[in-house]
Amino acid sequence: MEWIVIALLIVGAVMLMQSRQTRATPASRQSEEMAERRWQAVRRVAEEDVTALGQQIAAAPVPSSLGAEAAGDFDDALGAYERAKEALAASAHPDDLQWVSKSLDDGRFALARLDARQSGRELPSRRPPCFFDQRHGLSVSDAQWAPEAGVPREVPVCAACGARIADGQDPQARLVPTASGDRPYYEAGPEYGPWARGWYAGSGMYVMNNVLMGTLLFNALYLPPGHDYFAADGGDMGGDFGDGAGDTGGAGDFGDGTGGAGDFGDGGGGFDGGGGFDFGGF
Repeated sequence: MEWIVIALLIVGAVMLMQSRQTRATPASRQSEEMAERRWQAVRRVAEEDVTALGQQIAAAPVPSSLGAEAAGDFDDALGAYERAKEALAASAHPDDLQWVSKSLDDGRFALARLDARQSGRELPSRRPPCFFDQRHGLSVSDAQWAPEAGVPREVPVCAACGARIADGQDPQARLVPTASGDRPYYEAGPEYGPWARGWYAGSGMYVMNNVLMGTLLFNALYLPPGHDYFAADGGDMGGDFGDGAGDTGGAGDFGDGTGGAGDFGDGGGGFDGGGGFDFGGF
């Protein structure tokens, strides 16, 4: 009789544990799915950037028609593009995307030099990209700007964004997918921090500190390597992808992306994740 009681207790305990696991599974699965969707969203933004640089390179003059210095600029751009592609392909965490945008910034600067040589203009100085949208290219000046409820500070701007600020208009900021719909990248979740960091790495971290101070991404600059950007306390903006006004393709669907970065041949060799650049221990 005693063994029957013991057996019943064991069966009851097993059933209780299974019941708890069953109740916990949907919530855990939902959290994992949300983390994966947030990761794919920020990765797709980086993929769009890689594709854009590839298109710029494809539109550049044929290298054989260039002089030695201009051909060197083209090779530098192509090498940076290849590094960006390789870094993107190997990425598995938001921290990895800083190497993508760092390489893209190098590539765009090389193309800016090439364009200046072709146009007979003075070679550009290395300046950070436009704060409001890195796709605007190198900044040409600094302008006073303040985020919502923030203090004014100088940010690097392209000519168009500088003109809009001077006219009292809002600059055309880059919008990225978040759980609350499309938002300016500097108001997005912390998972966009490493991607944004890479764009300004060539100009020094002091630039990042200045331009992002007061924005939601500022704290993301100082998260340790390997930080879980998608944990419950990782900066989730609330809601669900696809539920906000900025839905980019149905409930939780960001569409097909850009089709991936094209391949322009064997440019610039491998990507060196440790090659002489230090993000300051971030």
